[in-house]
Amino acid sequence: AISFERLSRLMGEVFGLAISEGAIANILARAEKPLLAACVPIAAAVRVSLVVGSDETTARVGAKTWWQWVLLSSTAICDVIADTRAAVMITAFLEGARQMCPAHLLRDTKYAIESDNTAFTPGFRLLLLRANAERRRGAQAVPCDAARSG
Repeated sequence: AISFERLSRLMGEVFGLAISEGAIANILARAEKPLLAACVPIAAAVRVSLVVGSDETTARVGAKTWWQWVLLSSTAICDVIADTRAAVMITAFLEGARQMCPAHLLRDTKYAIESDNTAFTPGFRLLLLRANAERRRGAQAVPCDAARSG
């Protein structure tokens, strides 16, 4: 985040534009409504995607720690500031759809194997581990039909 004071100084130093902190606050206040309206179709595009990625990091709002969430699909990116880091934020954004975190899926497969669920879980765990290794190598995703034939 950048303060209005720093933004005012930046505009002067980089662009030669003398603009007060108050003018910046007024510009942002006038832009709020159209920017919020522009967010609606972007969020909708992310929600209808078959695959949605997300990540969060801390953000300061006033004097409190909030979280800046980035939710993205192959066609849209939505940025959300929320007062929670909990999965409820993702569920609310996705309107009830459940997010599947690869690390949590791997943990759950370990528990399932330990509970003697050996019919499905070991193969699923290997698939998750392979997908994670491919992601780290930067490999292209394999289409489902190609994966079945190989």
